[in-house]
Amino acid sequence: MATKSGQIHRKRLAVGWKAVRCWFWPFFKSRFYDSHFRPVLSFFFTDLACNYRCFYCYGSHVPQEAGMTWETARKSLDWLHSAGCRVLAFMGGEPLIRKQFILAVARYAGERGFYVYLPTNGMLLDENFIIEAAEAGVDVFNLAVDCIDEKPGLPKALNRVRRQYEMLRELSAEGSFLVMFNVSITPRNVEDVKELTEIAYRDRINVDYHVVEPPLNDQSHFQTPRDEILFPSDDYQKVDELLDWLLAKYRQGYNIANSPQHFLAAKRFIRGEPVRWNCRAGINTLVIRTDGRLTPCFEFFNDPNDWGVVGEPKFDRARLAELKKRCNGRCLSTCNFTSAYYGRLATVFEWVGKYFRVRS
Repeated sequence: MATKSGQIHRKRLAVGWKAVRCWFWPFFKSRFYDSHFRPVLSFFFTDLACNYRCFYCYGSHVPQEAGMTWETARKSLDWLHSAGCRVLAFMGGEPLIRKQFILAVARYAGERGFYVYLPTNGMLLDENFIIEAAEAGVDVFNLAVDCIDEKPGLPKALNRVRRQYEMLRELSAEGSFLVMFNVSITPRNVEDVKELTEIAYRDRINVDYHVVEPPLNDQSHFQTPRDEILFPSDDYQKVDELLDWLLAKYRQGYNIANSPQHFLAAKRFIRGEPVRWNCRAGINTLVIRTDGRLTPCFEFFNDPNDWGVVGEPKFDRARLAELKKRCNGRCLSTCNFTSAYYGRLATVFEWVGKYFRVRS
């Protein structure tokens, strides 16, 4: 009879192989068919409603619109599958505003062979949902936490969701899914970032970091002044020290999703210096809005220009290149920066190795 530890080990290997299959092979196919639209990663906005209002988040402040319908979700997944994409990242708002809808989409995505990320602030998590979501096909619960205790404008505090976090950790020990922290670095939480990093290391979970930035495009609904989001010059040294500390932890073997180059680029970025990088938005990544309209990335979520709809993308390479002349250098999207860094032959094996290391 197989031991419980043996069963857990096999589960972890199976999920690890699924990650390789869903990331690795689509990546190589995207290079082989480079002139075609071959998305590797899709950002899937099911709802814009959120139960939190973080001071830096212009996404959750948008005027409310109807959430994604089942017809749009199914059509989107079928199209992504036909285009070779096998990684689905739910987005919001807070996806768990509609738990049953998320379960239905995750189940359909799992049946189609997708690797599924589910970000959440954790407040709406419960044990039954975690179990059902894992059975439906969710591979990673990405818990968004910015501080230990709530701060002004930073409601995503670990101690507010400590019970839910412990449930995630306990259930993930069975080997069916991963847990990771998603931490935004802001002018208000530098010390908390270090403490969250050490908690993640202690608990053997992964973590990724975002450096907050004001919107590139005018967002009339977003009222937070730019000066409150930008890092004041008096904080540059403090943030530099944090980024150096995170880089050192990365080199010590902490399970950090960001690349070393991302931390180095962030030093220039917080000073308003141009940061040039090979953004693959609209080439290997894309955003699907709640109504099925497409955009290349988060920054152009409310872009009035027509980028197509599900099944009919309009990601012309020349048009994307013109767009990125304007935005590249003023954006440091963690998701797209990480995709660009690891989406190379020289580094893709490093990314695969991270998946297996975090399961060891």
